[in-house]
Amino acid sequence: METNIDLNNTSKFLIKSNGQVMIKEQLDYEQCNLYNLIVRASDGEFYAFTQLLIKIIDVNDELPEFLLNPLQLIINENQPAKTLIGHVSDLNNLIIENRCLEL
Repeated sequence: METNIDLNNTSKFLIKSNGQVMIKEQLDYEQCNLYNLIVRASDGEFYAFTQLLIKIIDVNDELPEFLLNPLQLIINENQPAKTLIGHVSDLNNLIIENRCLEL
């Protein structure tokens, strides 16, 4: 059986003869996070097409850098709830919807 991948970004993927879809080069979420491919399978006489959607999941590939990186924050006891005791901002330009700061 012969298989082909058609449409945009085809240089990034290949299909082995056993049907496994492989990446040919490293993918970058920030460059493209969704690939829409058309796969053509043929036995030499007949052929069929199917759509293959590949969604890339973002991973934090850069460690955050902080404007201020205190080792400790000092606060007086008995402060009311929701008292502001410090502020951190990351500097590695994360996309806003992917940003999450946690303790």
